[in-house]
Amino acid sequence: MQLAAQNRPCLFLDRDGVIICDRGYVYKIEECEIISESVEIIKWANAKGMLVIVLTNQSGIAKGYYTVEQYKIFEQYLNFELIKRKAFIDDWFFCPYHDEGTNPLYTLNSNLRKPKPGMLYEALKKYKIDLEKSIMIGDKRTDVLEDVKLKTFLIKGNYDLANIVVGEDVVIFNNHRELLAYIKSL
Repeated sequence: MQLAAQNRPCLFLDRDGVIICDRGYVYKIEECEIISESVEIIKWANAKGMLVIVLTNQSGIAKGYYTVEQYKIFEQYLNFELIKRKAFIDDWFFCPYHDEGTNPLYTLNSNLRKPKPGMLYEALKKYKIDLEKSIMIGDKRTDVLEDVKLKTFLIKGNYDLANIVVGEDVVIFNNHRELLAYIKSL
């Protein structure tokens, strides 16, 4: 008799501004700058036995700045660079859609686009995840997913975080270093 797999906690991560420096629509390998503390955050989650899943809006596809294929090449490169640093991502989910796009294939208001929880729901279909023990890390208000009770840590960066209701489920950190120190204390 085989035991059913237990639900695991998950560390959900935004990509731009969280794993890599956000320079706006990053898809070229030469523009990739991995944030060193993000590597340590991923390694912390790996050591805790958490799944690590990236949920990233990629409106640059809808806006015609780059293609799905270019995004995937960049994702493979970034994943390889993280593996070289012994930081392991279990899966990547991306939303290529935006309602103000120029590419008609990707111009729509999609449930996958954060803050809507479509990418999270896709991850929940694919993996046994304990959402109550999971964490989302982002850097903008759209990383606080709608209609989902999920502990969310936001890092101050390029985006305005004013007027976000901070409380038990949403905590704002000044930088990656401060967040890393906090999660290591958990």
